[in-house]
Amino acid sequence: MDNLTTPGPWEAQYTIIIGPDSEVIADTSCPGGRQAPRATQKANARLIAAAPMLLKELEKAARCLNAAANLMANGEDALVTREIAQEIRAAIAQVKGETK
Repeated sequence: MDNLTTPGPWEAQYTIIIGPDSEVIADTSCPGGRQAPRATQKANARLIAAAPMLLKELEKAARCLNAAANLMANGEDALVTREIAQEIRAAIAQVKGETK
């Protein structure tokens, strides 16, 4: 699947997430609905704003873990390392809409 997300970096401004061209990516407030506390809205905005960087770093981590597992003797450490890499790849696939 092509990456359809707005490229980073994103920035959290209170409850609003702003993209690199000053476009609004998301707003964590919920006007007219039941709202989380303001501090939670701001924390959610920071988490969402970090998403492009987190995805990029997870992709690097998965590659590094695979490389490390390939250098290890086939044993428990290599198995655990491969399992962690697989879990990271599954999370990445979910973010990219590659799961059902």
